[in-house]
Amino acid sequence: MNKAFFKRAPLFDRWFSYIGAQTPSNKVLLTISIVVFLSTLVFTLFQFNQSILVSKPSSGGVFTEGMIGAPRFINPVLAITRVDQDLASLLFGGLMKIDTEGNLVPNLAESVTISDDGKVYNVVIKDNLTFSDGEALSATDVAFTIELIKNSELKSPLRGSWNDVEVEIVSEKEINFVLTEAYSPFIENLTIGILPKHIWSTLTPEEFPFSQKNTEPVGSGEYTVTEVLRAEDGLIQQYELSAREDLVSAPLIPKIVIRFFANETDLVTALKDKEIQASGSVNNEILRELSTEQFTLYEYPLPRVFGLFINQNKNAVLRDSAVRSALEVIINRDEIVASALSGLGQPTAIAIPTGFHELQSGAPTIITDEERVAQARSLLENGGWKQNEGGRWEKSIDGVPTTLAFNLSTANNPYFDATANYLRARWQELGIEVNVSLFEQSDMVQTVIRPRDYEMVLFGNDVGRSLDLFPFWHSSQREDPGLNISLYTNITADDTLEAFRATRDSATQQQLLIDTTTRIAAEHPAIFLYNPSFVYVVDSDVHITQSKRINKPSDRFSTIKEWYLTEDSVWPIFAN
Repeated sequence: MNKAFFKRAPLFDRWFSYIGAQTPSNKVLLTISIVVFLSTLVFTLFQFNQSILVSKPSSGGVFTEGMIGAPRFINPVLAITRVDQDLASLLFGGLMKIDTEGNLVPNLAESVTISDDGKVYNVVIKDNLTFSDGEALSATDVAFTIELIKNSELKSPLRGSWNDVEVEIVSEKEINFVLTEAYSPFIENLTIGILPKHIWSTLTPEEFPFSQKNTEPVGSGEYTVTEVLRAEDGLIQQYELSAREDLVSAPLIPKIVIRFFANETDLVTALKDKEIQASGSVNNEILRELSTEQFTLYEYPLPRVFGLFINQNKNAVLRDSAVRSALEVIINRDEIVASALSGLGQPTAIAIPTGFHELQSGAPTIITDEERVAQARSLLENGGWKQNEGGRWEKSIDGVPTTLAFNLSTANNPYFDATANYLRARWQELGIEVNVSLFEQSDMVQTVIRPRDYEMVLFGNDVGRSLDLFPFWHSSQREDPGLNISLYTNITADDTLEAFRATRDSATQQQLLIDTTTRIAAEHPAIFLYNPSFVYVVDSDVHITQSKRINKPSDRFSTIKEWYLTEDSVWPIFAN
């Protein structure tokens, strides 16, 4: 072949001419070699591409949640039940919200500025905000929502948090909340969902609870109701919620379906059959039985401290500090959490819940139960108590021979019942007589708690994310409707409780908490046991972002915009 041809001809022409000049056997070998080379090259490039790809959450899919009960007040002003609060959290937005780290951050608010004296909270509202019906959201709607809460005829459960707050509209995008005195936990109140005035202003307080607007709401949140499925009797069976398209950044899950169940059995069956993907309505015992391959359990500690609150005025033996110390030291809080809460809770030895502060609120470790019993016996003996032939402890108090015995009152529910039974068994093992009285929840509050008619009560304090202990331990709160059910009185503690409310400096607040909780623990007016967890069961295919330090179960939806069902594979450069 002419060498000049190879110099002048294009590369591919020269290549094919070269192959054409080969013998048939060489042609086959060359063809096979080329195919193998190209296949290997493609496979290598594919493998390299796959190795550097990363997953990125993408928009898509339908998320289905199951709830027990039926909606009645999907309205942040009136919502009390778990169902109503969950739905209100999805459909209504507040000025502030909880982020993934458990911090309060602006939501509908552009900014929140607090005056130097801590009495005025100035809020500037973001521009171009609308309700789900397209109407503009302004300071007028915020003020209207707060005035509804303060209306005594409406009986909002939030009224106590807003009663003494004056609302001043500065402009359509600016509003002031004026407090009578500095109260640093007030900012938590700004998470309340905002109602549209143009929807609700025509109703009287009498009409308000009966309006259909409570179950077909127009809200200020990330989702809106697009379909309501009712049974023949008119009861709502299902909601379809759609992500609002008018938001600057929409949630990654475009559609949420909420199904309502009459009982837990049907709900759990639907979970296992993948008819629903999540629920916050499953009790602890059943949660532990669910497959860890199919489900993920997200545990959220709640800011509620459960313990034994002692009314020393009702029984002389409980005024004895040696008795109160012995009653506490014999308790193994880890065992209570394991038996009463199926392990879904945190032991707490002080007045604040574990997981909500840097303070170590977990119980100190004692190696064995034998050591606990020995310490308890030693405390009683050093306190002048002696065991009689029957094994009961006796002591002369004010000249009267007295047996160490008392009554424990609590609510009739599985968790309290299991806790009370554990405590009674431990104390009886030590030789202490204990009678347990169970009450229905409403009777417990009205006939036991409010009149302070108990010797010892197993109950809970909802201290909130702000850890404001004032309502539970300040001496001014000893009488109903105050919540100081140990009737605790300490002038120094009063001062630190008041100072905690007045300061916004975190370091100062921490020291005040240390001072207060240390003082309370030293005097044993109560025996703290645990703070429970809310557990959210979710199908493993659903990816949720868990927020720390939530206030109530519905706060799990504060991060809903970051939840996702589908993923895309992209190069790292495009991941963000």
